[in-house]
This record gives sequence, structure tokens and C-alpha cells, in this order.
Amino acid sequence: MTNRPSAADVMQTCKEEIETKWAKAVREQISSASKLEDPILFNYFPGLLQRIKEALEPDPKRADALEGNTSALEHGGERARLTNFNISQIATEFYILKDTIYSVVESKVELTARERKIIDRSIDQSLQESITTFALAEAHIREQFIAMLAHDIRGPIAFIKMATSLLMEGVEEGVAEDLYQRMSDAAENAGELIDNILDASLIRTSRRIKLGITHCQILTIVQNVLRHYHEQRVELQGTDMEGYWCPRGLSRALQNLIDNAVKYGDTSQPIVVKVYEEHGSLKIGVHNKGQPIPLEDRENIFQPFYRAHQAAGDDIKGWGFGLPIVRGIAEAHGGTIEVDSTAELGTTITIALPLDARPYQNRPTLGEAACVNLGIDLSIHQV
Repeated sequence: MTNRPSAADVMQTCKEEIETKWAKAVREQISSASKLEDPILFNYFPGLLQRIKEALEPDPKRADALEGNTSALEHGGERARLTNFNISQIATEFYILKDTIYSVVESKVELTARERKIIDRSIDQSLQESITTFALAEAHIREQFIAMLAHDIRGPIAFIKMATSLLMEGVEEGVAEDLYQRMSDAAENAGELIDNILDASLIRTSRRIKLGITHCQILTIVQNVLRHYHEQRVELQGTDMEGYWCPRGLSRALQNLIDNAVKYGDTSQPIVVKVYEEHGSLKIGVHNKGQPIPLEDRENIFQPFYRAHQAAGDDIKGWGFGLPIVRGIAEAHGGTIEVDSTAELGTTITIALPLDARPYQNRPTLGEAACVNLGIDLSIHQV
């Protein structure tokens, strides 16, 4: 009768195989991991496998992989700071690890109940600790974000206070006119930031952005927005049509789309705004040439504050409000938003709206519908 190899020995022998299969599955199943560099992807898991192996030894020096070790806590924080992972994706990477360990090890040796219990407890508790610190790190990032945002709001308010004091003391007429204009601009900037914060809060709690629906001409709205870009490379294509929409909401959505194209597009190429009707829907597309949006980012860019995680090494200023608000405005009209982005064709973001948005004002947005399906009472999440 041959001696049964220990699970610890199999773990040691097959450690590289487990790591390779796990990494391949994670990159295939988790979009945020598809292009992560190996040091960031693997950061915690080789050590976890080593500690599981130690706990599986016949004379173990630890009861499970977490005893005497805090790496799982660090892992959650690193996932929050260095990747685009969400909590669901963290859970997925641990579940994949458990499946991979069982698949590889049990192809070599039948695991005992004790060994299974050690593997399960090690991974499940690691997952719990990682998720806890991920949530704490996310909260800390949001606090930093709010502090920086408050600083940006404080700037225009401080200028308004200073200019008011100067005007009260008395200044020359020409100086006074300049101060009035700059005060108006500062107040408008602060107001836009506050509106964006409030709307982002609505979106984060799956609530609808409030609209003022009225009869209007679409090219009147578009051309009013384009006046702000008279020195930019923005071209308009399309014909006029009338319908029932929110002029202020569409102006904000279009301005955010153009601002996004100006920031990230090829500066030598024009930005094209295309307005057209298709199958009874109004469509407004903004196209720019330049680097495509990475596949793993195409859903994240519609999440409020997303750039708060990404902007540390980015010279382009932004708070991550723009595209989430565009989606919120489109959905509040009963419409949708679409991203088409390739290296050859460039990036086009298109919103599609019904010609008459009035009947859609009492219908749920995507977020509201999801909350209803999950049994979440939105009335307790009023902003």
C-alpha cells in the first residue's frame, strides 16, 4: 500500500500551476483585472497559498492562513487604491482561487474533511477581511475627494467675498464692472459644482435627476452650447427637430460630452457633434479621434467619482461627474447612452432620447428598477 501524499506537499509541488491557472481565470472573468500588471494582480495570493500549505501540514504551525498574519487586510486596501476592482470582483477572485485549489490538488490527492475545512476557512476569512478594508479604503478615498472638492468650491466663494468687500469700499467704474463679471463667473462655477455634487448623489442612490420638460427645438439647445467652444475644434452636423425635452438637462449633457472629447481627444482632429433622428428617437453623438477608452473602463466611466481613483497620475483635471450625469440625464428622459470606441474609428458617445420625454417621467431609471427588483425601499434614501 502506497503512502498518501500530504495535501501540503501537493500544494507546494503545484503552487506555480495553481497561480498560473488562477491568474488566467481572473483575467478572463474580471474585466478590471484583464490588463493588470502581475505584481498588482498577484500581490497577496502567493503568500496566501504558502500559509494555506503551512496550515495543511501534518504538524501545522498555524491553524489557518490568517493566524498571525494581516495580509488580507492589506489586500483589500491595495485593491481599492491601485485597481478598479469593486467588492463583487474581490469576492470573485477569492472564489476562483478556491475552485482552482480544489481542481488542482484533488487531481493529485483526495482531501480529508479537515483539509477542506482549513482551505475553506482560510479563503472565506481572507475574503471577509479584504472586503472590510476595501470598504474602509473606499470611504477614506471619498473623504479625501470631498475635502479636495470643498477646496475647489471655497475658491470662488472666497473671491466673491473679497470682491464684495472691494465694491463696498468703492472702486473705479471700470474696475467695478470687471469685478461684477468675475463674481458672476465665480458664482456660476460654484453653482455648477454644487449641482454636480447633488446630481451625483442622486445617481449613487439610484434616484432620478429632476428635469423641466418643455417643448423645444434641438438645434437651438445645441447651438447655445457650442457658443462656449467658439475657439475649439467643434463641428456640428445634423438637422433641426422639435420635441419635449429638458433644455437645461440636454445642455449639461452635451457640454459634458464635448468637454470629455476636448480633454481626451486628439488635439489635431475636430470634434464632431451629430444630431439626427433614428426610428423615432433623437440621437446626439459626440465623436473624437484619439486613444480609445479601455474595454475594462467602459462601464466604470459612468460611475460617480470614478476619476477620484484614477486621477492621481493624470494631468487632466476632473472630478468624475461628467459622464455619470450624462447617463443620469439620458435615463431621466427615458433614454439610453452608448459608447463606441476603437483605435481606428475613434470614440463616439451617443445619447438616444424619445422625441417626447413626458410619458417617461414616472417610469423607473435603470438604477431605480434594480432597487425595486432587489426589494430596496428608495424612500429611505432621499437626498
